[in-house]
Amino acid sequence: MPRKLDEDATTGNKLLRLLRRLMISRGRLYVSDLAEELNCSRQTVSRLVNEIESVMGNQVVSGIDNHRKWYQYQNSGRDIPGLDIDEVRILSICRDLADPYISDSLRDRLDAIIMDISVTLLGEERFDSEYRRVFEPDFRFFSKGRIDYEPFSHIITQIEHGIRHHAIMNITYKSQNSGNVRELKMIVKRFVCQNSALYVIGCSLMKDLATVEKLRSLAVHRIIGAEVLRPAPDIAVPDADLGDFGLPWNDRLRAFAITFRPSGAVTYIKERSWCRGQQIKDLPDGGIELSFTSRSTPEVISWCRGFGDCITRVVIDGNEVKDIMKNDFTAF
Repeated sequence: MPRKLDEDATTGNKLLRLLRRLMISRGRLYVSDLAEELNCSRQTVSRLVNEIESVMGNQVVSGIDNHRKWYQYQNSGRDIPGLDIDEVRILSICRDLADPYISDSLRDRLDAIIMDISVTLLGEERFDSEYRRVFEPDFRFFSKGRIDYEPFSHIITQIEHGIRHHAIMNITYKSQNSGNVRELKMIVKRFVCQNSALYVIGCSLMKDLATVEKLRSLAVHRIIGAEVLRPAPDIAVPDADLGDFGLPWNDRLRAFAITFRPSGAVTYIKERSWCRGQQIKDLPDGGIELSFTSRSTPEVISWCRGFGDCITRVVIDGNEVKDIMKNDFTAF
């Protein structure tokens, strides 16, 4: 039996990718191009199209152009199951929400996909009149300190591959404070987004590459290199509590109790949910005490300092911290 051109992709994966390609395309798709795009043979493309035709009938048409076979999906107004133009508008809003965390090339690709879907749903004439609803939505999202992830596209792609295959990776990382460069052997669990920055969460491994050392968070923009070494299906990777206050910078879970004096900060705190399991206690003088547990001591302290003199007391694991603006917290 000849070797498959793409060992990783399943038949179902190829089928879904081909169906999506047919449905968002506005023109003819040549078999030779589809075979290259799906990394498979022309015979496989024809067989997958036959599977699609058995379900969708005459909506897929074919022909020969200069000895090249092509396929094309013919829509009739609203042919994408489960989607209408208002739902595409919601997709556009979600794209804007993700904007601070994606590269320019991915942003352009998302815009092209949304436009293709819109034209498929509406037709070119109606699309002109509906353009604003999709690409100029009523919501706008602002972020400060945005990071350009375009230079890190290849690193993100490598890490995505490592996540999909539960693989051990060699990650070269530059420390924020010292600037030292080190190599970590890690299994990455997921990407997370926080404060307009993209991070990876995973576990580092001991020298034997079989024992989990600790849970780690790494800023993507400080990763210099990422190399997939080999799959590690037998290693269980702990996951971060995404309901925690911030990212898991420390192994130890600590209890915080933060007192706010009567001020505008009280309303600000009470209007929001800061982490899972938080408690807010009203104080007799009109202030409040916010209590929670977290593995993110540096983030909690940095957050407290942002409130200045609105905070009158910080207690960590039952010990009161004196002068939060100057204390270096090395004891914690």
